[in-house]
Amino acid sequence: DDGGGGADVSPPCVIPPTWLHAGFTLSSCSSGLALAEPPKEELARIRQGGAGPVTVPPYHCGAVTALLSLVTALLYSGASTQGCDVNCNSARVPFLELKPEERAREFDSRLADALSSIL
Repeated sequence: DDGGGGADVSPPCVIPPTWLHAGFTLSSCSSGLALAEPPKEELARIRQGGAGPVTVPPYHCGAVTALLSLVTALLYSGASTQGCDVNCNSARVPFLELKPEERAREFDSRLADALSSIL
């Protein structure tokens, strides 16, 4: 019988709230990227359920360090997209030559350029 009445149903894919709240921020020293901390309520919920020290998502994923490094390198290179190409020969002042206040002001647009360069 192929009527589908007894077919297995997979549970829905659930993305943990800590992953949904994760995002890139400018590091405290303004020299690169950091990962935004999950909300305090989420941290408390995760720690209550664990036995012993718990590494909170997304910090438990080793790929996060690689991604932070890759995107920081793209920030430093000045990568941006122009049409279908990635360009690192921008006329902009290099990110590391900016003053910390200027880095903070330009961070969002340069982060968007770096991330779109990956895509």
